[in-house]
Amino acid sequence: MTSLSSLSVIQPVPGDSLAAFLPVGAPLDQLILGRGTTETTGLNSLDAFPELTWLNLSSDTAALGPRDWEQLARHPALTRLSLGGRLLPPHGPSSELPGIRVLTLHLEAGTEEHVSRFAPAVPYADEVRLYFAEDAAPAADDVYAGLFPQAEVTVHRPGR
Repeated sequence: MTSLSSLSVIQPVPGDSLAAFLPVGAPLDQLILGRGTTETTGLNSLDAFPELTWLNLSSDTAALGPRDWEQLARHPALTRLSLGGRLLPPHGPSSELPGIRVLTLHLEAGTEEHVSRFAPAVPYADEVRLYFAEDAAPAADDVYAGLFPQAEVTVHRPGR
């Protein structure tokens, strides 16, 4: 486990802490969580992985609560965040995420409008990638560029 740098978990994790199930001590740089992984744990003990720079949470992961956003906000090394659109809180996250430099959002139908409320939470992102599902109804590209004026924004639409 001393060389494990990337880990994908796509099943529910038992207990109330990620650290109780995942390999604490492994120098994880990238962690991918999906299919209910955080149903009982949330992002509790994410800080047990201090080398983690990239977190990918798919839409089929449990919704994030205020404590989860706080875990993300205070993580010392996290600079890349990838989120499924259903994880975007309708009113924006409860914490600013100042460490995030690269943001990737996978947006399904009904989640497009949450981007505008999420944008202020990542004031230092210098790269934003938006991927829209076939059934999504995205706005014009310049709308998204305006939401993240400090960043290079790339909009990916199906068939384009």
